[in-house]
Amino acid sequence: MSLNLIKPTVLFTDHSINQYISKCFAYGAKTNLVHVNDFSDFNHSIAVYGYLRGTGEAIKKSKDFWYIDHGYFKQSSRSFKNNRVDLKAWAAVQKKFNFQEKKFRDYFSKIGQPFNIILSQLSILNNHEQIKKCYDSNSIKNLEIVKFYPKTIKELKWLYSKNFYLCIVTSKDKIRTNLMLGDAKKLFSIIQCPQKNLIGKPYPDQILNVIKKLNVKKKDCVYIGDTNIDYLSAKNAKI
Repeated sequence: MSLNLIKPTVLFTDHSINQYISKCFAYGAKTNLVHVNDFSDFNHSIAVYGYLRGTGEAIKKSKDFWYIDHGYFKQSSRSFKNNRVDLKAWAAVQKKFNFQEKKFRDYFSKIGQPFNIILSQLSILNNHEQIKKCYDSNSIKNLEIVKFYPKTIKELKWLYSKNFYLCIVTSKDKIRTNLMLGDAKKLFSIIQCPQKNLIGKPYPDQILNVIKKLNVKKKDCVYIGDTNIDYLSAKNAKI
């Protein structure tokens, strides 16, 4: 049996990363590529990457859309076992908002991006603020579960003693990040959490903002992460 799927029109924005990914998808799917500002036939199926610069509005208007997420390239290598805080927080969201069909594995594969982007990728288009409050509050309740890997603090202190700049780039808000770090936060020169004028990972904005604040050269910087989102962020920042 064959499926007669209608190929979506791929919408792209002015952002270089969006254009690159959109063009790759359109080429692979052998379908049309149109700038989001030039598209108006929302009865036709669309495919988009990201939720900014007009794509979010296009999703809301469309009767049928495909979201190009990072699973199109490679999934995260994190394990559920080491992320019990996220598991418990997502379970609370599922219960409160009746999202039982939105499995943790689906949410988990997208971690590292801004929370509202992940929700959009899961086809959750409303109540983002309330959902985030529920997630964050339940995450904070279970922070005692979070433990540093053995020797992590020792190694960080050694790097600090050698006058390395240690920084954090995270999609978590300042409150949760500081609570997780505890006394270790004093080891970091900059803790870059989400802020309104910066686009979240995998866009390079947060990393580049840290480099700018430190007034250092990219060739002297190393970015360490544990997901494909982190890899893309570093690549896009050209470090």
